[in-house]
Amino acid sequence: MVYWLCVTRQENWEVIKKRRIWGVSERQRKSINQTKPDDILVFYVIPKKITGIYRVVSYPYEEQKALFPEGGMYPYRVKIEPLIILKEPKDFTPLISLLSITRGKKNWNAILQRVMIKMDENDFRIIQEYLRKDP
Repeated sequence: MVYWLCVTRQENWEVIKKRRIWGVSERQRKSINQTKPDDILVFYVIPKKITGIYRVVSYPYEEQKALFPEGGMYPYRVKIEPLIILKEPKDFTPLISLLSITRGKKNWNAILQRVMIKMDENDFRIIQEYLRKDP
């Protein structure tokens, strides 16, 4: 099982949540092609919000049909199912000093310019516990 932090915008998050599909562009094709069923996707919505955790339930596939409102194709996709969906997003800021992917990095947000970032299991567990806590 691989853990991923997936970066998106609010309007795209609404589509992801409704359609239960995660899609990326040609540039991120290599990353999404590494996913397999049972991998875990944690969604980070710009700016600085965690909105939910999903499990991948399909192998990557290609579909040439617009997925998101701005017309972005994002043809490389996986189907997903929710594990945790928050009614209200949680601020990412408290996690910055705790996660190995951001801790101690002066420009930690530069990593979030990528759409899919691999995380280790410990980072995932930290996020999971944070999301389960009361707001």
